[in-house]
Amino acid sequence: MIKENIVVAFSGGRTSAYMCWWLITYMSHLYNFKFVYANTGLEHEKTLEFVDKVDKYLNLNLVWLEALINNGNDASYSIVDFKSATRDNRLFVDMVKVYGLMNGTFIHCTRELKNRPIRKYSVDILRYDYRIALGIRHDEFHRVKNRIDAIYPLATIGKISKSYILEWWKNQPFDLELEEHYGNCVGCYKKSDVKLKK
Repeated sequence: MIKENIVVAFSGGRTSAYMCWWLITYMSHLYNFKFVYANTGLEHEKTLEFVDKVDKYLNLNLVWLEALINNGNDASYSIVDFKSATRDNRLFVDMVKVYGLMNGTFIHCTRELKNRPIRKYSVDILRYDYRIALGIRHDEFHRVKNRIDAIYPLATIGKISKSYILEWWKNQPFDLELEEHYGNCVGCYKKSDVKLKK
């Protein structure tokens, strides 16, 4: 049996970390996995530490990517690691210089700093012979999109909810040491004013 190639997008949070474990545990007989993390430079340091711990704990052989903005052309990427990962707004500034500030209808930060670098790396490594696994839970099924190039294992196969994942993490030797409002880019414009003030 020929296994299908799956690029697993590890976002840096508990849900996507659990997805990595779940895929390895229950789906390794069907898929070859390539685990990737796209660093924006604006993640909390505790997120980066968590990503590094998960990588080592699950033996992901995780590939850390950062965007290289190419003056309006599709972003490329550089490969970094926990120690060399950007920890300032440099990547964000490069993106804003080309595309301007984002808003609710033009979310090019996600596109340029995460989606395109992951896609470019995946094509370089696997050509177009892959699908991407995204960490959407069953209790957020409204976020699942009808994409032939993606799978949503926690939402559609495992049917895993947030409460289950939080309980699972209580039994692990470490956890993400952050309150939820620090998740994703620290100052993300999509966060509520209350979260940003915190």
